[in-house]
Amino acid sequence: MNEDPTKRPSDGESFEARVLSGLAAIQVVQVEIRNEQIEIRREQAEMRKAIAALDSRLGSVEKRLSSVEERFSSVEERLSSVEERFSSVEERLTSLEEKVDARLRETRPIWESVLDNVKRLDLKFDELLSELFEVKADSKRHERLILQLEKLR
Repeated sequence: MNEDPTKRPSDGESFEARVLSGLAAIQVVQVEIRNEQIEIRREQAEMRKAIAALDSRLGSVEKRLSSVEERFSSVEERLSSVEERFSSVEERLTSLEEKVDARLRETRPIWESVLDNVKRLDLKFDELLSELFEVKADSKRHERLILQLEKLR
């Protein structure tokens, strides 16, 4: 090793000045880094607040979704109940139709007989009306004859 005193470089600055200048530059960089750390921490705090707000909203959405699921289940249950009742009504209607068809088969001959009797009564009524008109006409003719006989007297 050379024990010569440190020589000054050609720019005229001593070693100590260069070291101090370097240290000053390092301190400036440290200050910038600290400022960046402060800014990052502030952004982290804001992000944490935003995440907390999103968590709260997500919890609210989950509650609402749960409520919707419960209501949907309730609607499904009610629809199943309506389907069961509708099936019951269909069965009862089918049974009723079968009974009506059976009654119609049982009563058809009776109604056919009644219709025949009504037709015969209708014909007899027409004959009776015809005879009644004849009697009325005869009555008027006899009345005129009686009036003529009374005039002749």
